[in-house]
Amino acid sequence: MYKSLILLLLNTIFINVLWSNDYILNINDDMTAIKVTICSKRPLQLTSSLDNATHYLSKTSSHVEILNGHQLRLTKPDSCHWLIIPTNTESTAMTGQLLKVPTGLLLWRNEQIENDVINVQSPKAANAKLVNHSLPLPKINHDQYKWPKEPSFMSLFAYFGDFSQKTLRISEQSGSNLSLQINWLSKTLDSQYDSLISWINQVARSFVATSVLSGEQTVQLNLFASHSSESVPFAMVYRGEGTSIDAQINPQASLSQLKTDWTLYHEFAHLALPFIDRNDAWLSEGLASYLQYPLMQKASVLDEREAIEELWHGIRRGQTNYQELSKPNLTLAQLSSNMMEFRSFKQVYWRGAIFWFQVDLKLRANGDSLVRLLNRFNRCCRDLNSIWQGESLSAVLDQQIDYPFIQQLVTQYNNSTQFPQTDRLFNSIGISIANDNQIKVLDRPKLNRFFANFKAH
Repeated sequence: MYKSLILLLLNTIFINVLWSNDYILNINDDMTAIKVTICSKRPLQLTSSLDNATHYLSKTSSHVEILNGHQLRLTKPDSCHWLIIPTNTESTAMTGQLLKVPTGLLLWRNEQIENDVINVQSPKAANAKLVNHSLPLPKINHDQYKWPKEPSFMSLFAYFGDFSQKTLRISEQSGSNLSLQINWLSKTLDSQYDSLISWINQVARSFVATSVLSGEQTVQLNLFASHSSESVPFAMVYRGEGTSIDAQINPQASLSQLKTDWTLYHEFAHLALPFIDRNDAWLSEGLASYLQYPLMQKASVLDEREAIEELWHGIRRGQTNYQELSKPNLTLAQLSSNMMEFRSFKQVYWRGAIFWFQVDLKLRANGDSLVRLLNRFNRCCRDLNSIWQGESLSAVLDQQIDYPFIQQLVTQYNNSTQFPQTDRLFNSIGISIANDNQIKVLDRPKLNRFFANFKAH
C-alpha cells in the first residue's frame, strides 16, 4: 500500500513538472539537429505554417502520426512526443557558426496546447558552438519565448549560433512599446556594435514617438554585412510567425552615413500596419514611403524643408517611372500585383504615398490625422486578421471616423490609370511647385505644423 502511494505521489510530481514545460526546443552540441518535444494531456492535431514541414522530419516518437505535408497528430494522451529536425550549420569567416531554421519546422500549432511558453534548451558541453538563439517572438527571458497570439500564415527564420545579441526596449508615455531583438549575424559588423546601436535606437525612437502603435510589438532585427558601397543597400520586413526585419549593412559605413539613410525608417514605418496582401502592396508600401521622411525629420536628420523636398523628389521618381512605362493603361491594382513583371515599383510606392498624403490632409481638415487614425485602428482592430486585404482595411478605417471616405478613395486609386496630381496637396501645407519642379516654401508655420502633427497624442 505504501509502495502504491509513493508511486502515485512520484507520478503526480512527474506530471506536474511535465506540464510546466510542455513545449521544448533542444539543440544538440554540434548543432546538427533540433529535437522538438511536445507534452500534452490529450491527443492533439498540430499544424505547421510550412507546407512541406513533415518532409524534413528525420525521426519522430512512436505516437506521432504524420497526416500530410504540414500536419501531424499526437495520438497518445498524458505523454511527451518528439520530432527530430536535421540541420545544416553555416560556417564562414563573415558569419561564424550560424544555424538558420524556418520557424515552420519548430512551431507546431494547436490552440489547445496548455502552455503558451516555448522553452529553448541550449547545449551543455563546454565546446558547444551555440552562444545565442533568436526566434521572431516575444521573449520572456533568455531561454523562453511566447507563442505568437495571432494565427500564423508564414514561416520566418530562427537563428542559433555564435553571434552577438542585444534587446532594445523603447517606450512612449501613451503606451506605445517596441521591443527589438537585435542579432549581429555577420562577424564583420561586430566592430560597429556601438554605432549600430546608436543608429537603430534613433530610428526606432522616431517611429515610437508617433504613438501610432498600441501596446507592445516585438521585432527580431537581423543585421547582415553587405559588399555594396551603399550604407544600407537592402532591408525588408517579414510577417508571419512573429515579425522580423532583415537589414544588409556596409561594414565601412560611418554612423553619420547610417543615420542619414532612409531605408530603415521605411521598414520601421511598415510596422504601423499589419501585413497587407501583396496584391494591395501599394497601400503598405505607400504608407511606408509617406512616413519615412517625417520620421527622419522627427529624428532631426532632416529639417522640415528638407523632408518635404525629399517627399517631392520621391513622387517625381514615381512620376518618371509612370511616364517611362511601356504599358501606361494599366490600373494601379494591376501594377501593384505585378510590380516585378512591369518594373513598376517606384510608381506603385509613390502613388500609394500620395494616397496616404491625401487621406492625412482630409483627416486633418476635420480635426483628426492619419497617425491618430492608425493608433485607433491598432488599438481596436489590428489583430482581427492575420492578412488584410485593401478593401477590408479601408472599411475598418472608415469605421473609425465620422465621415467615411477611405474605402471609396481606395477603389478610385485601384482603378486609376493616371498618376495623381499633387499641386493642391502641397499648396495646402504651404508649399508651391515651380515650373522647374523645385519646391518653394510659401508658409513656413503651416509647413512646421504639418510635421508637428505626426504624433497621435
